[in-house]
This record gives sequence, structure tokens and C-alpha cells, in this order.
Amino acid sequence: MAEPKKRNWTLRISITLIVIILTVALLPSVLVLLGVVPVSQGARVGVVNKLSDKGYLSPSTEGILFMAGDAAGLQGNTWAFSVVDPNVKQMVKDAMDSQQHVRLEYKEYHTVWGRTNTNYHITNVIQLKHVTQDSH
Repeated sequence: MAEPKKRNWTLRISITLIVIILTVALLPSVLVLLGVVPVSQGARVGVVNKLSDKGYLSPSTEGILFMAGDAAGLQGNTWAFSVVDPNVKQMVKDAMDSQQHVRLEYKEYHTVWGRTNTNYHITNVIQLKHVTQDSH
């Protein structure tokens, strides 16, 4: 009679260990897909030239940063970003209104559903004192 109880106990331990291993293995991926954990972070420098509110069901604020082009200044790059925090949104708006060079710090998220148009969420705005471009 003691033999079936021992098997039952062994089965419970095995199932518990499998659940723990799967949880530890899959949790980071689930958190990334849910947009809880950023996959990268960084910063870009340029001039904010567009900021707009979009959407009805899931409104978001989207913007475009114009970054300096090549050495001759002929080809500029643009970078699309999203703003979630209302305080940061105001800082981005002020940067756009001043047309000053800014450093936009961001975190990149990859989610299953898109609450914003981009994966780049601005976390901070730093106004730069003076930016020069080489004229080579």
C-alpha cells in the first residue's frame, strides 16, 4: 500500500519541477511580449519637427526627430518615436516649439499589440546648448 503513495509523491515533485523550469525559461519572453521589459534603450540627437496625437480607441502621441545628414548636410535622417508619459510629452512639445537640438532618451519595447505606432518610447528630453556640424 505504501508503493502508490510514493509514486504519487514522485509525480507531484516532477510536475512541480517542470512548472518551475518552464516558468523560469518562459517568463522573460512573456514580459518582453507584454511590453513590461524594454529590449533596448538609447538616445538620439536632432530637432523635433512633428508631434501629433493619434487614435480613438487607443490614443497615442507620435513624433518625428530630424537628425543631421551627411557632412554636406544634404541627406537628413528622420526617426519616428512615441510618447506615453504626459510630462515627457510636454518636454517634447517645448523642444519642438523652440526648434533647439535635443537629446531624446528612449526605451524600445516589442509588444504583441501596438498601443503606439512605434516601439521607441521617449523617457527623457535634454536640451543641448550648442550643436555644430562639420562643413567638410
